[in-house]
Amino acid sequence: MTIKISDIREYQLKMETVKANGFRANEYKTLGRELRDKFSLTDREAIDILNGKDEAILKILEKQEE
Repeated sequence: MTIKISDIREYQLKMETVKANGFRANEYKTLGRELRDKFSLTDREAIDILNGKDEAILKILEKQEE
């Protein structure tokens, strides 16, 4: 499945909720794994999306366009 900008925003919003509720490593990992598995991403790509790394996100989107 190809990831879209709306998907990225959705997961970043979920990440903000995790942070607001008192950051818990297991929730972060669960969210990252869900994102990784749903969109066939690497662990690093999922982490970059959750952490809002703009340049990395652009590279992910470019890679999926090919």
